[in-house]
Amino acid sequence: MQARQDLYELPDLNIMSEVEKKPRSVNCPTCAKPVVWEPASRWRPFCSERCKLIDIGAWASETYRVAGPELDPGEGKEDVPPL
Repeated sequence: MQARQDLYELPDLNIMSEVEKKPRSVNCPTCAKPVVWEPASRWRPFCSERCKLIDIGAWASETYRVAGPELDPGEGKEDVPPL
């Protein structure tokens, strides 16, 4: 018994709309300038190296922090051997 070829072929469905075909645009976290989300956007999600460095500097200076419980300044030091 020979199976019909057309039963096993998948229909050519174009399920992506025109909106989904366009590159996604996000706002730069530092200056809010629109940034196209694609491999050619070198600094994504930032618009430039400058905005990226501003953000890294804010983390390094502890301007940005991740929420969590306050730690006792002496907590955890008992595991560290003296120099």
